[in-house]
Parts: sequence; structure tokens; C-alpha cells
Amino acid sequence: MRVPQRQSLVSDTYGILVEAITNGVWQETLPGERHLCETFQVSRLTLRQALKRLETEGVLCVAQGKQRRIATRAPPTKVPAKQLCVGYLSDTPALELAGYYSRSIALMEQNFSRNGVGFKLLARSGCYNNSPDKQLGQLVADSGIDCWILQRTNLAMQLWFESQKIPAVVSGTAFNDIKLPFVDLDNEAVCRHAVGRLTAKGRKSLCYLAQSPLNAGDILSETGFMAGVKTAGGVRARVVRTDGTPERVRQKIESIMESKNPPDALLIDKSSHAFTALSVLQQNGYRVADDVSLICRTESIDFPFLSPALAHYSRNLTEVSKRTCDIVLKLLLHEPVESHKLLLFPDFIPGESI
Repeated sequence: MRVPQRQSLVSDTYGILVEAITNGVWQETLPGERHLCETFQVSRLTLRQALKRLETEGVLCVAQGKQRRIATRAPPTKVPAKQLCVGYLSDTPALELAGYYSRSIALMEQNFSRNGVGFKLLARSGCYNNSPDKQLGQLVADSGIDCWILQRTNLAMQLWFESQKIPAVVSGTAFNDIKLPFVDLDNEAVCRHAVGRLTAKGRKSLCYLAQSPLNAGDILSETGFMAGVKTAGGVRARVVRTDGTPERVRQKIESIMESKNPPDALLIDKSSHAFTALSVLQQNGYRVADDVSLICRTESIDFPFLSPALAHYSRNLTEVSKRTCDIVLKLLLHEPVESHKLLLFPDFIPGESI
């Protein structure tokens, strides 16, 4: 028998199965899934989609013990098969996504393609509000998506997907009491670690600059920051939030540095805010690393090109994407997910800013 080609794994696997059944390669029952996967060099998900189509067409029937029995050798009437499809829900169009998200999405799409699964990015900013039920209901009904990856979701969105029992994985952190599986960095541990690195440099007045509104990962970041400060002892600390616009970030940083007790170290939430912080500090005569230390909780591929290069945390995109895809594939196979909570610790890149 030939091996399925990568450009259309499910359809080609289906065609090879039909050909083998019609030609009498198997007499009464099909071999087990493991044997067929090894023979065809495809994943279980790809194989099961092809087998499911043959069951729907009446060529196969599932016997006792989940053994697949050949019901007829007559070639089925060709009906276009529905490919399983994963939807990536975002509040931002693809061309406007930050580099991290774009690279992560590309890796996921490649992974799903290898498993014969379709992938769509759906940008729906209207779903990202505190009453998203109507918008989400319409989106799910119209899209034909089999499983969702949810980017930067708020509590109302997570509650809706959980209550509707719609297969979904949170790309980020799920809120307390939400049982949706999620994959994220261990933001709490990251911020504790950052405080430790700053206090080890002798810094005594720390400020964490975060963006509002907060999602679950942001809340844990602030918790980790304050826990690190408590552990260090003898350190002043404050959390300052901003709406994220360049002008407001600039104003916040200038206000912080002009306050009665200006910080000698900044932990910045977003990479875009870190660029602004670095430029504002330098424009106002502060020597980064000498007068003020600076660490960013997230990353940008441009950080190494800055002077000084920014200290930051770098996630393994391949690992994060693979772990996310593994959970999605389990949901598509209706298999149990061993752990709903998957937190990864990124690499710390010291840079020159601490």
C-alpha cells in the first residue's frame, strides 16, 4: 500500500483505506489504530478522521470492543468530508499582532497541518467585553470550529466557553475556578524571580508597571511581585497601572520618577512599554543600569539591538506552541486532559539593563 501525502492527509488516508477495503486487503475487520498509524505514517487524529468518514458512509461499523468491522466492500459515493478545524480567537487582526503571537500562531498552524487539521484565526474585538454571550454564541454557531484557542480572554469569555461546554484551550491563564485547560508562563514565579534579581543588585525601591484591565496572568504577576518584595524585606514597592497607550505610559513613568521617592528599579509588564520606559529614562538623564535597573516580564526580538540591551524573560515558542497543540488534539480526540494547568518557566536574559 502507498503512504498518504502531506498536502491532504485526511482525504488521502481515507482514499487509501477505501482502496484497500475494496481490494480485499482486510477480510472482516481492520487492524488496530496503532498498526494503521504505523503503516500509513499518520497521526491518530488523521486516521480517526478518515475512519469516522467511512463509518458515516456505512463502509465500516464499530463492533464490540471498538473493533472496526467491514460492512461493505462497495466503494462509497464520494461526499466531501468535513475537515476538523481549530479556531484561534483574538481581539487583534493577524497583521496587527505582536511578533510573539505571529510566530506562535505560525508554529501552531504547522503542527495542526501535520495532523490533518485546519486552522483559522478569527479576530473579533466585539467578543472581548464583559457581556460577550450574544457575540460568542453567533461566532461559534457560524464558524464551524471544532475546538478553540482563546487569546488574552477576560473572565466573562472564559465563563461562557466553560458553561457552554465548548472545547477550548486558554492561551494564557484561566481565572480561579475556571476549569478550561490553559498553557502559560508561570507569571507569578517570573515576577518573584525578577524581584530577586533586582534586590540582589542592591535595589531598594521597586515599581511594577502593568497594563489595565488585568487578565488572570496579570493578576498572578502582581501577586508574584509583591510576594518577592515581602521575601526580600526592607524594600519599598508600588504597582502602577496604565491603559497602555504610548502617551499614558510616558506620563506614568515621568510621574513615577518625579515622585518624592522615585524607584531605582522598574519591572515592566509589556515589551512595548519597556521601549517607552527606556527612552523616557534616557531622555530625562537617567543612566539605565547605573541609576535605574530595568527588567521586562515579556520579550521582543528587538531587545538585543537596544543600548543597553534590556533584561527580559524569553519563552520557548516551540515548546509553548507544541504543548498548546497537544491539548487541543486531545480535545479533538475526546480524550481526557491529564492536567488543566500547564505553566512553563521562561529563560531569563540578563541583558545590560540591571
